[in-house]
Amino acid sequence: MAQTALIWNEFRLSDRINLALPPAGAGAKVEGTQALGAGSITTGTHRVDKVFIEGLDVATVIGAYDWERRIRQRLLLDLEMTFDCHRAGTSDKLADALDYNAVASAVTVLVEASHCELLEALAEHVAAMVLRDFPVARLRLCVRKPGAVKNAAAVGIVVERSLAV
Repeated sequence: MAQTALIWNEFRLSDRINLALPPAGAGAKVEGTQALGAGSITTGTHRVDKVFIEGLDVATVIGAYDWERRIRQRLLLDLEMTFDCHRAGTSDKLADALDYNAVASAVTVLVEASHCELLEALAEHVAAMVLRDFPVARLRLCVRKPGAVKNAAAVGIVVERSLAV
């Protein structure tokens, strides 16, 4: 527990209300953490960072009915990808980040070219490609098909996939 203790545990209630961090160089120290200066809070080595793409709008052939096989329909995709952002956060270099534009472009190309009948199949293809082609440890993918069911804004599927450990 001490390893993940936040510096907030050491501040009095009045300090928490002001949300003031110690001045640079005058960091406090909690067992299991590094000395904390202005703007840095360390909680051990465990990091869970997520990069997301919300509402990626792509048209494709999707559906099990004959009429659906002759038209392109709109899908909305949300991707939440687990990626350690620490290196990019300290270097401020795109080369150290998960390039969400590259992910969005690759997903768009794959979805536009697909001819799946089911959202489930499409989601599996997208998840496999993202985990294979990008440095992502875990993916949560939501695929929505607006207007597919009368009186519903959308139908869809959410899948969560991760790399084998």
